[in-house]
Amino acid sequence: MKKEISNKQWLVIALVIFVAAVMCLTGYKIYTSDYVSVNAEVTNISVRTTGKKHRQVDYEELQYVYNEKDYTLQRDIGFLNSEKIGDKVEIKIDPENPTAIEDQSLLRMLCIVSSVFFLISAFLAIKSFKSRGKD
Repeated sequence: MKKEISNKQWLVIALVIFVAAVMCLTGYKIYTSDYVSVNAEVTNISVRTTGKKHRQVDYEELQYVYNEKDYTLQRDIGFLNSEKIGDKVEIKIDPENPTAIEDQSLLRMLCIVSSVFFLISAFLAIKSFKSRGKD
């Protein structure tokens, strides 16, 4: 005997996913709220080739000055890279630990994953409403 998930259950699932995503994003923003913006320069980009035409960028190296001291760090940039060596970028760093940078890839991934789960749940809830209306 196959048990169907009711409309209310789908809506609760979608709502829980939405609330969890908002809480994660809000918590992350609060955690990094005291970070300060600095200008950095891209000095190196590591590229790993995984096929003939497929290119995957692993990380970029950034140089910046904070409180008259030079810093260099590497950050993962994933699949959304448009910078080139020599480009100026704005980053956010922790003023108490200037080598700690706000992780934009984590923020993007949280947004993408939570949006996908929310949309799937909403779609299934709508589909469930329509199928129940036909019965």
